[in-house]
Amino acid sequence: MRARESNDRGMSLIEVLVATAIMAVAVVVALTVYDASRKAFSKGENATEQQESVRIAFDLMTSQIRMLGLNANPDGDPARPDEQLEGALDHAIIFRGDFDRMDPATALTPETSLAGGAFRTVSTGNDEIVAYVLSKPDGTGPDTITFQADVKESQRDGSVEPVAISNVVLNPTSPPYTLYRITLENNQAAYGSPGFLVRTPVVENVRDLTFAYYGTSGTFEDASATIPENVPAKGTRSGLTRVHISLVGMTRQQDLNYVDPSDPASAHHRKFELKGDVTPRNMRFKGIQDLNADVTPPTKPA
Repeated sequence: MRARESNDRGMSLIEVLVATAIMAVAVVVALTVYDASRKAFSKGENATEQQESVRIAFDLMTSQIRMLGLNANPDGDPARPDEQLEGALDHAIIFRGDFDRMDPATALTPETSLAGGAFRTVSTGNDEIVAYVLSKPDGTGPDTITFQADVKESQRDGSVEPVAISNVVLNPTSPPYTLYRITLENNQAAYGSPGFLVRTPVVENVRDLTFAYYGTSGTFEDASATIPENVPAKGTRSGLTRVHISLVGMTRQQDLNYVDPSDPASAHHRKFELKGDVTPRNMRFKGIQDLNADVTPPTKPA
């Protein structure tokens, strides 16, 4: 019987163990690289998605604030208590405008039924009183904003009632927050009930929302969550010429390799700010411009 040649022998145990170890190291390295790539991709994807969501929210908010005051006083009645800018807080804003005037289905509903009381013409329903505020992710908050508006009766009677917007955050020190757009229910019978406030979430994972208001005499704001309704305060708000808006979004997930020393409350969340100035060109206007009017100057007689 012929003996086995030396080059036909199998692998020894040591060689098998070495090969297995090398393969295990290679697999671990590959998995580590893959996991790092996956996390980096996930972080980038989440950041991009959140940036896009914040930008859409910012564009919506600025487009409506740009229309602040549109046709709020259609007949120029000096007795009308409605304000174009109802509340000017540093972390919230309340305003009104005839936002649905170009929509034939909603432009006169319920505006037509609101007229005929103290005012022959009404152009803004309760749903055109708009507030942008912050709340906690579950919709709660420790603060309440109170302002006055003529919103209770089926016809506008010229007298105002208190409107309380609860569950808001006016001192955003424990993020994240959700940006809400709040309007009022057109059904006046709902006044005083929880359903009178219509809360619509706009974007989640917000770090901060701030407003700066500029008027004819410099900057101003309502210092209290109870909006003052005296003549000087209303006169100051009516002098609005420009609003500076800052909306800061934050990533949903923490990045433990990132530290923001200026913001201990969310130090490991990356943030991105959108900011800009808005000029509400309808402030102090009565009614809306008649684009069909003939403004051609008369010709001189020959």
